[in-house]
Amino acid sequence: MNNNIIAKPYHSDIFYPSDKNEIERMLQEIIIDDTIFIDSSSKGILVPHAGYAFILPLLKKAFESIKESYDNIIIIGSPHQEILLKDKPYNIFCPSYEGCETPYGDIKFNTDLINSFAKKEMKKNSYFEEEAEFELLYPLIKRYMPNTPVVPICTYITNSKESKDFATILNKIYSLNSNNLLIISANMNSLKKDNFAYEDAVSFKTVLESSNYLLSPESRKLVSSCGSGIFDGIKKTKAFKNTNWELFLFEKESKISKTIDKINSKSKIVYHGLGVLK
Repeated sequence: MNNNIIAKPYHSDIFYPSDKNEIERMLQEIIIDDTIFIDSSSKGILVPHAGYAFILPLLKKAFESIKESYDNIIIIGSPHQEILLKDKPYNIFCPSYEGCETPYGDIKFNTDLINSFAKKEMKKNSYFEEEAEFELLYPLIKRYMPNTPVVPICTYITNSKESKDFATILNKIYSLNSNNLLIISANMNSLKKDNFAYEDAVSFKTVLESSNYLLSPESRKLVSSCGSGIFDGIKKTKAFKNTNWELFLFEKESKISKTIDKINSKSKIVYHGLGVLK
């Protein structure tokens, strides 16, 4: 890779440490059970996005569970603001960089796979510079799967047509190489007061596991997750026919819980969950 097209980190020392020794220290302090939840039938995982201080136990559980060898990791996340007017009508973006710096060394993007579906207008680095959800995963991917290239995709999906268009791109990717691990970066609810956040988080789990569309009129009233449209696009993708999501671990005060516990707080709350697509 040419070093002048490797992205610089924008969110280190904010969402995660820039020193790999500090990341190692944080990982060593986390004790998790050895139950494997990612196996040969796993197509993807759901991970939350927030600072390592909040979600590293879930991320460690996810990455230490990966035992299969994948050719690519496809990270899919949503921007937390609407697409810029100048970038419309496009709503699916990839970086133009060949990789990104991490505390463990440079991570490589699969530019050939990206070029197979991404037009010039879809290569917008600004969305990846603004959204920490991609960058905070890179160090852990480099640590646990150092030679696996990444395909970062940032998409803002608000309706059925857009989710279908996104499924078309995933179908293209999987027609070229089916041995991929999807990593969906999404929280279970938008930032809300505790009672409303808890209701949204429970609804998100219920609707997702029931295989219903999260953007359906009924679900929109219940679900506020930033990744709702992504899950609808996955549901419409041929490679994921007859697959189902299961959410089973949750972050509570930086510790792993097996239940979605209501947090008694007067603050606004975002719930974080870990799930698998099989």
